[in-house]
Amino acid sequence: MAEGSGVFAVNAGFVVLGTTYVDHVGHRREGLGILDVAFSRGDAVNAPVVVDCRWPEVPTISAYESHLSSVEPSSLRRGDTRELRREGRVLGITDGATVGTFLHGPVLGRNQLLADAFLRRCAGIELAPAPEGWAGAVRMQRIREDLADPTGWGGVRYGKPLRSRLRRR
Repeated sequence: MAEGSGVFAVNAGFVVLGTTYVDHVGHRREGLGILDVAFSRGDAVNAPVVVDCRWPEVPTISAYESHLSSVEPSSLRRGDTRELRREGRVLGITDGATVGTFLHGPVLGRNQLLADAFLRRCAGIELAPAPEGWAGAVRMQRIREDLADPTGWGGVRYGKPLRSRLRRR
């Protein structure tokens, strides 16, 4: 990547930045190779997530994890590459000002300090972080909600009750 540029890729964009992806019928597809990571088809994951960021200037992140891919751990390069993991799953990879992640929600809108840190990395200079204020209050509210109800949206997803809630009744 050229100096002063950055990429923040979510979900399919994350997969495209990798080296390879094995699709739903088993075909191996080439990626752009910007991030040294390979992907395979995995189980569907759709849930709120609260996770500690690997960037020291960014605290806990509140987001929504949604994907059908899994990262092949043996493909991860060590060195400048940093992984964001939760319960053994790789949720994101950073390499300088390049970020690939499965975190939605919108992850930058929900986490102002993450957005600020990403912009600082892209610019290559130290920028004063904007005061969190209202954005910080919303982030903390989302974190409390996600920790209290890890199924997402009070047990309702996309307007339909989750099966686990139906079994309890």
